[in-house]
Amino acid sequence: MFSGKYYVQHIDYKRYTISLSDAGAVEDTNCSSIPRYFLYDRSFHNILYGEQDFGSEPFLLDLSPPRVAYFNCSNPVKDPRYVTVDTSHCSIRGNGHVYAVLEQSLSEYSFEDIKIGCEFMVATLTKEWFEDIRKGNVSYDEIHGLIVDGFEVSWLPAVCESRCGKGTICE
Repeated sequence: MFSGKYYVQHIDYKRYTISLSDAGAVEDTNCSSIPRYFLYDRSFHNILYGEQDFGSEPFLLDLSPPRVAYFNCSNPVKDPRYVTVDTSHCSIRGNGHVYAVLEQSLSEYSFEDIKIGCEFMVATLTKEWFEDIRKGNVSYDEIHGLIVDGFEVSWLPAVCESRCGKGTICE
């Protein structure tokens, strides 16, 4: 998918869903399991059913999945949303301070929330919300657990297109 390597965590044939996780988040034990592949919600089709041809990427993502962004910052950041990632065993360019930022909703963070001196590294998706992020008491181990659990995509629109025809709604 998107020329990346992902692990299948679970397939639900009744709901037409598959849970995937970034191979880097699962395999890389030396670098705090930072994901290898950039994903965000617009990487996927964002329609439920319609006239779009699904072609080589037949997956649909939930409408607003939680996202995790990684930043390499030149200075320490004092913000509870920025969770420190241990990169002592990594060769990260710039030897900065690496943070994971978990976004809870589509409108929660904006460009103004990116701290001065922070460079975007990679982003990925999760399938679960993490309520304690607002309170500032979430650890990177907990965020990493969400990433390893993966994100969920559906192939239902492709099944509907195959069974009912392009541009129709299956009932």
